[in-house]
Amino acid sequence: MIYIFGILLGLIATVFFNIAPIYQKEGLNQISELESKKVWKSTVAMFTNSRWLLGFIIANLGGLAYFFGVSLSGIAVIQPLLNFGIIFLAWLSKKKFNEKTLF
Repeated sequence: MIYIFGILLGLIATVFFNIAPIYQKEGLNQISELESKKVWKSTVAMFTNSRWLLGFIIANLGGLAYFFGVSLSGIAVIQPLLNFGIIFLAWLSKKKFNEKTLF
């Protein structure tokens, strides 16, 4: 039963890892003052943007789910689950931002 719970946490992690960049990209599209020469100002702008911050929090929650999933089920089981999330990210990117994908 614990093994299955670990797999469930791995699936949650992959969804969180691949939803987070969508929110962060939405947040970055709202920020106009990002500059590579002003790293601190750009970092503050990202963390004060609610969409970007939500993506950051979701990614970290995914990291926790991943950590506990690997602890319960092992890396050989959980790591392949993360590959499914790439398909989900491509589909969600196309739907949300009209980005070009292979399907």
